[in-house]
Amino acid sequence: MPIETHRVFVDLRIYAGFAGQAGRLSAVRRDLEALPKNIAGLRRFQLLETAEGLAVVIEADDRAACEECARVAEHWMKERMPALESYRPLEVTGEVIAEVER
Repeated sequence: MPIETHRVFVDLRIYAGFAGQAGRLSAVRRDLEALPKNIAGLRRFQLLETAEGLAVVIEADDRAACEECARVAEHWMKERMPALESYRPLEVTGEVIAEVER
């Protein structure tokens, strides 16, 4: 019997140089959490506080859903943190090739 596989894409965006700024976004995170809910194919969205600043993790059924979610999230973040306006995050995208769930 063939094993059923589902393609999963991940988009990581790292915003270094914004340490200590996560609280500004965390205080209004419910607004952000509501935005991507209607993006078709979106599986997971996470905004992380890192030692260097912020990171966004997006998991979706296809690249288009990842890109749309990233666009929406970045627009929302730039409205609240104008310093992000001209900032280009480190972007890492790809298809999941191995996964373990518990």
